[in-house]
Amino acid sequence: MLTIFQLQHLPLHDQVQYVLENGEFLATQIKEDCIINLYWVGSVHAKVFLGDEADSYVEVIFSEESFTDYL
Repeated sequence: MLTIFQLQHLPLHDQVQYVLENGEFLATQIKEDCIINLYWVGSVHAKVFLGDEADSYVEVIFSEESFTDYL
């Protein structure tokens, strides 16, 4: 498993690929302008932001803190 530091320094495409291949999907949140998927990756939470277009990844936010406000 990569550390949060290593994950944050990967290119966006590699971050998304790593989360999708190694993460456990937890929940989806639908906003007006994007969809946010929450994953558990080892000891790290990852929020994956998808844009308006299908498979358009905008950002990945990694955190070792709990995303309890997300649910």
